[in-house]
Amino acid sequence: MRIGEFCIKTQRGSAPPDRALAAANGIEPEGAPGRALRILLFCLALTHGLLYVSLVPPWGHYDEPTHLEYAWLIADRLSLPQVGDYDQAVRREVAASMVEHGFFRGTELRTNLLAQDTPIWIGISEINHPPLYYLLLALPLRLIRHTDIVVQLYVARLVSLVLYLVSIWIAYRLTGELIAPGHPVRWAVPWTMALLPAYVDLMTAVNNDVGAVVLFSLFLWGAVRTIVRGASLLHLLWIAGAAALCAWTKNTVALAVILAPVVLVLAWFRPSWKRWSSIGLPAAGLLAAVALCGWGDAAFWLRSTTQQSPTSQDVARVPVGDRAIAVEIPAGGEMPYLTQILPAEDVESLRGMTVTLGAWVWATQSMEIRAPILQGASQGTAGVVGVGERPVYHAVTATVSASADSIQVILRPSLARAQDEGTTVYYDGIALADGIRDGPPSFRDVQGRAGIWDGRPFVNRVRNGSAEATWPKIRAWADRALLKVARRHPSQFLGSILDWERTSWVYGRTANELLQSFWARFGWNQLGLSGVWLWILPALTILGTAGAVAAGRQAWRSGQARPWAHAVGLLGIAGLLVWGNAFLRPHPLLGNPFIPVARYAYPAIIPSLLALAGGWWALTPKRFRGGYLPALVSALAVLDIVSLLTIWQFFYGG
Repeated sequence: MRIGEFCIKTQRGSAPPDRALAAANGIEPEGAPGRALRILLFCLALTHGLLYVSLVPPWGHYDEPTHLEYAWLIADRLSLPQVGDYDQAVRREVAASMVEHGFFRGTELRTNLLAQDTPIWIGISEINHPPLYYLLLALPLRLIRHTDIVVQLYVARLVSLVLYLVSIWIAYRLTGELIAPGHPVRWAVPWTMALLPAYVDLMTAVNNDVGAVVLFSLFLWGAVRTIVRGASLLHLLWIAGAAALCAWTKNTVALAVILAPVVLVLAWFRPSWKRWSSIGLPAAGLLAAVALCGWGDAAFWLRSTTQQSPTSQDVARVPVGDRAIAVEIPAGGEMPYLTQILPAEDVESLRGMTVTLGAWVWATQSMEIRAPILQGASQGTAGVVGVGERPVYHAVTATVSASADSIQVILRPSLARAQDEGTTVYYDGIALADGIRDGPPSFRDVQGRAGIWDGRPFVNRVRNGSAEATWPKIRAWADRALLKVARRHPSQFLGSILDWERTSWVYGRTANELLQSFWARFGWNQLGLSGVWLWILPALTILGTAGAVAAGRQAWRSGQARPWAHAVGLLGIAGLLVWGNAFLRPHPLLGNPFIPVARYAYPAIIPSLLALAGGWWALTPKRFRGGYLPALVSALAVLDIVSLLTIWQFFYGG
């Protein structure tokens, strides 16, 4: 397949595309049929969206009660609420409506409508999110804030419906920057967005993901337009403004701020891109990695501390090996800590057992600290011990809970007492073994993996208890900065990913959940298609992805460096970053993980569908390409009809 078979969009002022090539691939000029198709597209999208608005019962989407609460508080108070704010009367009305519409049916969840001193439960508060989407909802809610709460919910859903239509319009305009008029792939993207069941379900809900999708799509449109047509003042304002609005909407699309400089570089160096891209991109990535990351943290220990120095340090006269774990306690009473989470097989083998946790402990000055903690034990281990400047062995005995689903060894030395100066507490030879053990263990190796303890052999359940193994760390300044945006501790995030032995199982489950929820899962993700669809949809996804990869590889090998190729590359980078963020969302894996769904990846809906549609097109034999778009729309219609019937049966089938 030649590049021209897919991307035959020409720049303004250049020669028209090869008409013979276009005709051979089922491409016809748009003209009047194209205008009719646009009208049909948006009429269908509007009707389809209204159907989902009315079909899903009140509060039937992800976190709708608390998303509406956020917007309602803005509308009522004409100010941004602070974390912890709520209106008890409105919460009582929402909770009563949730009961009335069967929200708690088939679940063990309940809410106390008579609560007075504590907030009535309607879900997890969303007030910690950026406010832009909620400000938009607050505009009409301000006018109807005294009406029934269900009426307000449906009005808010209609605002999301408008944004859904805007997303389809943006998709049509963005693909128009890359693909020639009349090309089926140019139409395939907006038509798929109009008919994709799970996407329509989300985009007609009260959820800030709706705003994130639209604004990130707006940013991508501006990025593609800037790269294809060249930088201008209007384009610069577009890119900067859209990136800022993304950051003010949701952290999942704040990466627009990072992508904006990439867009400007691609637009500025368009003529010479091929000469320096093979060197410039890897060099830029390497510099970014060096700036953000260092080396030297103790492997398998997740840090909740922004100390500058690594948590594994070379210390003189250590009891085991050459290194020790170091936890710095800054002046002022902060409580930094390290934690190690045991693998699932160790948790299973230790449930209900009596165990001993011990370690050599000392500090840069004599003081009282909290002893190592074993979380998951039915008997507490958070005692207080005195330490000096020489290593002394401390051990505690506990019984692991018979129902423990997680066991953590926590090093949190601070007692929350303000100090005039900083202190470093050191740990070495940390060991956890079954049974009651007296005295320090004797290890077989410096890694401390096994040995003799209290005259009996043991296998150490703590990995890297002597800090001899090290791995990468996030630099302190980046740790603090990223924490504010990501709302996840970056160092813990990195450590959890690196702990492949303990966390690798989550990737298969996450991939399956993302794939299913991308196509057809609804409500709070409790409802979806089953049976043969669980095979058909993954197969189609794999085929489309494979076709897109093959087409992209051939385009790169062709040696051509047209601006549209750079724009497609930017879309690919954006799509990979968004999907990668969604795929890695279970990290840091600290206990029972949160398995993400595709709404966290929907900001990349346009790059995703462009890749799938382009891949399917590339795999379609030329003699059948004239029927590509009708076949795609027909298949989506079947999927959507089955989805609507499934939703109806679940909520109204009795």
